[in-house]
Amino acid sequence: MALAPPDPARARGLDELVGCLRGLKVWAGDPSFETITRRINQRWRAAGRRADELARRSTVVDCFKPGRRRINADLMVAVVQALHDYPEYLARWREALRDGRVGTETAAQVRVADRLPADLATFVGRTAELARIDGPVTVLTGMPGAGKTALAVRAAHREAAAGRFDATAYADLRGFHPDPALPAAQPGQVLDALLRLAITGRALLVLDNAASAEQVRPLLDAFPGARTIITSSRRLGGPAVEVGPLEAADGERFLRARVPGVPVGPDPSAYRRVAHHCGGLPLALDRAAGDIAARPGWTVTDHADRLDEGRGRLDLDEGLESVFLQSYRKLPPRAQLLLRRLALHPGPDLGAGDAAALLGAGAEAHLACLADEHLIQCRPGGRFALHVLVATYAARRSHDEDRPADRVQAMARLNNA
Repeated sequence: MALAPPDPARARGLDELVGCLRGLKVWAGDPSFETITRRINQRWRAAGRRADELARRSTVVDCFKPGRRRINADLMVAVVQALHDYPEYLARWREALRDGRVGTETAAQVRVADRLPADLATFVGRTAELARIDGPVTVLTGMPGAGKTALAVRAAHREAAAGRFDATAYADLRGFHPDPALPAAQPGQVLDALLRLAITGRALLVLDNAASAEQVRPLLDAFPGARTIITSSRRLGGPAVEVGPLEAADGERFLRARVPGVPVGPDPSAYRRVAHHCGGLPLALDRAAGDIAARPGWTVTDHADRLDEGRGRLDLDEGLESVFLQSYRKLPPRAQLLLRRLALHPGPDLGAGDAAALLGAGAEAHLACLADEHLIQCRPGGRFALHVLVATYAARRSHDEDRPADRVQAMARLNNA
């Protein structure tokens, strides 16, 4: 086997890039296409993709065929990741797919369907939020991984069942996409796709994952009579339904629904203990449920004990890392730095003065920026807090990006403030 995998930067066309991919498959031990497809879908499920968005073996095979004029860059990167999951190597592939030498189809793709995604049978809680989803336009906003899409889909199915609409449509606006090569969908592209579906004013629209108010405003103007539900990790301005972590009891119900039949073990509160480690975040709860299901013979008490001991902390896997990264990379550099510095704070919450000690000038404006992106939680009395998993993510970024001496100096300023 070659010492290094093929370099996509050497490709001078699509066929050569496909040749690199075929060489990478051999370099990686020549796994079967079934194995590659399974690895891709494991990551995509963890990142929250719906069942109808998962990869098929036939489309994975197509990535390796020469003679094509265009390719799905999103899928090709996923194939590369399944063969050699190394960040710098993946970055070289993304650059090769962006630099204009090869044709890609994903930048122009806009996912618009004339049906709603499937409603989750295991959906729990959100009674108060569902009660507030009313009127011609509703915006659901909240931190990454909070389950905004699942809530929007549940509400849309409930309204569609009333039979008041001539059509339904779901559009992924790609406002916070894990692949930086895929920009947010252009309003004109979404509008064209909706018109091709013959969507009229009496329609039920779900506009998922919006990047900004500017992205959705033309769509609202085009369908003034439609009932529209919008989701975004960013505050878009105007009234919105805030979607936060689940209550403790709902987090427990979430886990029970995901892994029925797993014995609880000697501690009847084990489900609640696991949910506590997830901070009530549905994406993290789903990750924990996957851990429980993957260990036959373990009780839920075993998993709770493992998490309590600390050795088994709920790690930020690729799915959790991805949702936080999507919001993090849209921040200005100083706001990114503030988020990393906030992870150093030892208390349960902090004030603007603490932020100023950690960052310096402009801290209040950057606190507001973090709040708009739902990367910090606003508490009464002008206090702020980090969700436990956001704090874990920010601490990891600080370890990777900040000099130890800078972290020490920031803590010294905080202690002297």
